[in-house]
Amino acid sequence: MPKAIIRPSPPTKLHQMRIVPAGEGRSILALSTEDGRIIFYDLKTTVEGDKEDEEVPQCAAVGQLGGNQAGFTGRIKDFEVLQHKAGAPLILVTGSSDGAVRLWKCNMSEILEGAVEGEVRQVGTPIGTHETGHRITCLVAFVMDGPAEAADDEDELAQGVPEEAGSDSEDE
Repeated sequence: MPKAIIRPSPPTKLHQMRIVPAGEGRSILALSTEDGRIIFYDLKTTVEGDKEDEEVPQCAAVGQLGGNQAGFTGRIKDFEVLQHKAGAPLILVTGSSDGAVRLWKCNMSEILEGAVEGEVRQVGTPIGTHETGHRITCLVAFVMDGPAEAADDEDELAQGVPEEAGSDSEDE
C-alpha cells in the first residue's frame, strides 16, 4: 500500500534516486531529473495533492540542486551522495548526459530548512566540473578513508602471491 506520492513540479522524467540519512531518524529522498535537477523530498512530511480525488498524500519537496534556476540544464543521469564524517557537508557527484561530471557541496541543514519553511529552494553550491567529452549514463563515487599504503619494494608487492604466479621465467 503506497504511503505517499512523489510528483516533481514542473513535471519531468526521473533518472536515479538515493536515500540520504538526515539524522534523528529522518530520511530525505534525492531524485535526479531530466531537466538537470536533484530534488530532495522529506519522506516524513506530506502536503495536499493537486488532484481532489487523490487518496494518497504527496511527499513534500524541500529543496533542489541545479536546474534552470542555477544555470544547469543537462539531464542528470546518475549521482552519488558522499559524506566524509557525520556532520560534515554532503558532497554530491553528478553525471550528466552532456558529458559533465560536477561536484556540489550542500549542508543537510540547508535541505532541512526547506522542510520547515514549506518551500522548494535552491540548495548547494557547485564546486567543480570536469567535461569528459562523452555521454555519461552512470557513475560510482565513494569516500576513500585513511592513507594509501605504499609498498617499499617489489618483495612486499609479491607477498602472498604463489611463486609460479609471480614468475617471469621463460621456462613456463
